[in-house]
Amino acid sequence: MSRQVQLKEITAAPCLKSVGELTEIDNLFGTLKTSFNFVSQMNTISIAISDLLMLKLQKVAAEMNVSIEELILMNIESSIAQRENPAANAEISIEVIDKFYTLATEWQSEVAGMSSTAQMSQHPAYQEIINMGSQVVPLLLSELKKNPLYWLAALNAITGENPIKPEQRGRVKQMASAWIEWGKDRGYAIE
Repeated sequence: MSRQVQLKEITAAPCLKSVGELTEIDNLFGTLKTSFNFVSQMNTISIAISDLLMLKLQKVAAEMNVSIEELILMNIESSIAQRENPAANAEISIEVIDKFYTLATEWQSEVAGMSSTAQMSQHPAYQEIINMGSQVVPLLLSELKKNPLYWLAALNAITGENPIKPEQRGRVKQMASAWIEWGKDRGYAIE
């Protein structure tokens, strides 16, 4: 038996409460890509899925504490972002990772006590990190979660973008969140 699901108006049985492995989501979405029959109508997508797939969707959605609609949309957005920016999650070599963290450690120890982020970002080690280019963007985004202030200028210099809204300026956590969201929108896996 198949179910018809309207993504704009999902109605489903209550989510399962058992907790399984989240890695099942990869297998599930691989199946979804080949099993669903998509019909687009004015920003509404209808899909027909089996009861078994519906139960799996409910289980994964419950484990992630999101609705089924949000779960499917997250995967669609992630798939699109990965197609648009395949380099986003390219494997980073050990040498690049080591060089980044060596420079970051050197920079942090040498600028400790400085209050000017502009001056801190002019340090040679920081500039060398910027010169490493887009290959370090995933590392910078991950580090941004730990030290929100430090890596904003480097991300801006490397990407040439600024996702920070005017009302977020001066609010370090919000500025970092804007960059993290920017990264997710472009398919970066942020740990």
